[in-house]
Amino acid sequence: MPLYENGKYHILVIGDMHPVKLMDGNKVIYEPKISEKTGTNLTFSNTYNDFIDILEIEGKTIQGGTPTPSAPIDIQSVENFNLLVNDNETYMPYALRSLPNGVADKLIIDKANQSAWIERNVGYIEFNGTEGGWGKVVGYTNYYRFHLPHKEGTHVTSPIMCTHFENSIGETAHIFWINATYLGIQYSAINDTLAGWTAYLASQYAAGTPVTIAYQLAAPVIENIDYADIETYYPALTITTDSTLQPNISAKVKIIDMGD
Repeated sequence: MPLYENGKYHILVIGDMHPVKLMDGNKVIYEPKISEKTGTNLTFSNTYNDFIDILEIEGKTIQGGTPTPSAPIDIQSVENFNLLVNDNETYMPYALRSLPNGVADKLIIDKANQSAWIERNVGYIEFNGTEGGWGKVVGYTNYYRFHLPHKEGTHVTSPIMCTHFENSIGETAHIFWINATYLGIQYSAINDTLAGWTAYLASQYAAGTPVTIAYQLAAPVIENIDYADIETYYPALTITTDSTLQPNISAKVKIIDMGD
């Protein structure tokens, strides 16, 4: 609580409105307040020239419709964007993805520990036909499998997105999980040979429409990135991005507590 005198609140500041923590022995008389907000466009009042304590940017991915081999649909994600803090831009050369079950990549900047990292929860692969992990599913026609450890579910309950195949069962062209280590695809419109399947993958890649999947990793992977302070400003602060697909942002920011 700020000092109160003659019907008005007062605080002590140094520099450009940087509030001073006041103590009476072991008792805190006044200190800045931590404000925490979440959303795609954050606004903070009563900020001052300092740094964001914690910033978290959560990935987002969409796909506009149901894909088929003849009409693939892009997987669109938050990537290569600017973080906008008031009028200041910080370029983020990263892709941050999510899945329909809510699992998402997270970019975190931690002032206290002077560290920044991405918690990768979503895997992403563009196939080109030269991958060494493909094989035939024995005993089934036009079924192909790819060795890919992932977070296991029961077939269509496993979170997966694909540009060319729907996550379903019982169709002539679909994608699904066989178990915790294999991805399965059925596609009846090509020769029932592994060579025919990999040739199809190669042709799609050459055409600029590679068969692409996004899937849940078996366990999170931490990717350390360069740390940089993100400044805050007096007297107000806005935080957003210029990404076409707006990510969810969470931030902890110190503000001047005027006793409101």
